[in-house]
Amino acid sequence: MPLLTPFSRCRKPPATAGLKMNVIYLLGFSLLICSVSFTVVDGEYMSGAIDTKEKWMFLAKFCFFSEKGKLYYHINYLKKISCMKLLVYFSEKSQWPSVYKNSSKNCWDKEAVAVAGKNPVFILTPNYPLFGCQELEKSGERYINCEKEFYLNLPKTRWVFFAVSNCEGEGIYMDYVLKMTNGDSFMIRHLSADKHGIFQEDILFLIVFLIIFGISVYFALFLKERMLLHATYQMFLVSIGVEVLSLFFLCVHFGIYAYYGVTNEAVMTIGTLLHVVSYLFLLAMLLLIGKGFTITRARIAPSSTIIICTLMFIYVLLYVWLYIAESRLIDPGNLHVHCTPDYCVTALQIVTALWFSYSSYQTLRHHSEKSPFYFPFLLAFSKWFLAVPTVHLLEEYVIVSYRREKIVNALNHLLQLYAYAVLLFLTRPYKANKRFPYHIDTSRIPFLGTGLGTASGCFRTGLYRNVSITSFMNSDISVSPAESELQQVTDLAKEDVQMQTINDAQRLPTGHTDSRFGFLRNLEIY
Repeated sequence: MPLLTPFSRCRKPPATAGLKMNVIYLLGFSLLICSVSFTVVDGEYMSGAIDTKEKWMFLAKFCFFSEKGKLYYHINYLKKISCMKLLVYFSEKSQWPSVYKNSSKNCWDKEAVAVAGKNPVFILTPNYPLFGCQELEKSGERYINCEKEFYLNLPKTRWVFFAVSNCEGEGIYMDYVLKMTNGDSFMIRHLSADKHGIFQEDILFLIVFLIIFGISVYFALFLKERMLLHATYQMFLVSIGVEVLSLFFLCVHFGIYAYYGVTNEAVMTIGTLLHVVSYLFLLAMLLLIGKGFTITRARIAPSSTIIICTLMFIYVLLYVWLYIAESRLIDPGNLHVHCTPDYCVTALQIVTALWFSYSSYQTLRHHSEKSPFYFPFLLAFSKWFLAVPTVHLLEEYVIVSYRREKIVNALNHLLQLYAYAVLLFLTRPYKANKRFPYHIDTSRIPFLGTGLGTASGCFRTGLYRNVSITSFMNSDISVSPAESELQQVTDLAKEDVQMQTINDAQRLPTGHTDSRFGFLRNLEIY
């Protein structure tokens, strides 16, 4: 999502300000697009009314644990409509896939599949007292009211699909309530087996990310005091903070879901959306660091700016498409869903990984003095970029369906935790940290490109030597802000004199090294 950059514009504002504003604008736009309505919808406690000419209709699906499943139903319909049946199917190819949206089978054929599989068939009529039905009269109309609770003693954890049929009548007209549970524990009672464990995972990662966020804020306050709090580190902070908010909303969602069996769609969507925003902030920050922004250069080449903007904009479009597909287009009656936007995101992640690796390698090659930071950075995040699409491929083709969601949820959070931990380790502001990347005070950024940097926007190597030891946490030396500012002005004046002396004394070809002062002049944009 970073996007228009401050990197190569006609006017020259501070680099950090432009970047933050553009990121905020684009994220705000994406939030507006993905805005949701705040309504409560049914989860595993389902209720509603059916009014259709169809004689067979899908009702719900749920993944039950072995010997823990329980089904409660309350169905009410007019007696004159004929006899309703509640049918149960399992996920085997000979059962649910053979009947769902299969136009070659009529209502009787679909009922026969359930009977042939020796599945429970609930005949909703008073003639079968076992199913809890009785005849009632209301406002001169005769109704069939069925209410019962059954235990489903399944031999193994499996998906169960519920459908309702009225093969003898002219359609299905009824009110219903379905409640599907797994045992009596608060943490799993209303959760389908494929979602079991996600609530606990989210609580655990919420605590871990809160700790990391607290450490990051502590480091950030220290860096701000030393004027080393650059835009890329601020994006790192925003990514962690948004991820903490995401996990908070998701924990609230699963807490309500587990206890009551209903979910607030808005809370779930906000939590998921915040997770995407956090990931995009992290992604944008890594791409910018890969190009050396705020570490080896004050601005990025126009071509690189366009590439980063384009990549992030495509990510936003794909995630909006994915949100619409999952909420509006995906059929809940299908067990295996192959979503086109998922594959597009995976392909884009592979492209991003290749571009990131190339950019980071070029930065490392042109700025060898930053190798203590860029070598482990490139090594760690090249693997990370490729691990993200690998998780999606495992999800699609390797992990069994009822374990897929919780395993993928854990892997996604572990990958994000890995990224935060590596960045926190590399950027910790301690004197002993030889990999610390930031060596230019933020107050100097607006001047770079006018005399302190090269024509390409790269920092001159000599600037790295001007950082005081007071920039590090375990230093015993302290300098007041006034003294620090005075020292910076003096350094700037000295460097201007040095530059003028060099320009007057000797004109060197582009890319050559001045052996007297030890820095490269006019590095080309790469």
